[in-house]
Amino acid sequence: MAADYYTRTGDTDGDLQITCTHASGSAVNLTGTTCTAYYRKEGATSWSTASVTLVTAASGIVKVERSALTLSTAGRYHLYVEADFGATGKMSFPNSKPLIIHVS
Repeated sequence: MAADYYTRTGDTDGDLQITCTHASGSAVNLTGTTCTAYYRKEGATSWSTASVTLVTAASGIVKVERSALTLSTAGRYHLYVEADFGATGKMSFPNSKPLIIHVS
């Protein structure tokens, strides 16, 4: 999973590219999945969603476009990606803690 991400309010460039991995560190094959990003400002109770593009599905690489995220106020935001494998279930990435987005 990616390291913390830093941006400013009003920025719309600088997409987040994320590699979805198992807890062991190996990439998850996302072929045939539908992925969605969920994010919220730290302390908020509800999640917003953003679309996710599969960059290299077999290697677990996805992209969240910065312009798809509404980060209108400064602060820390949490983000995770959910992969829907259909009948076999869903997985969330990262496995241990959300990606932190710092907005100034």
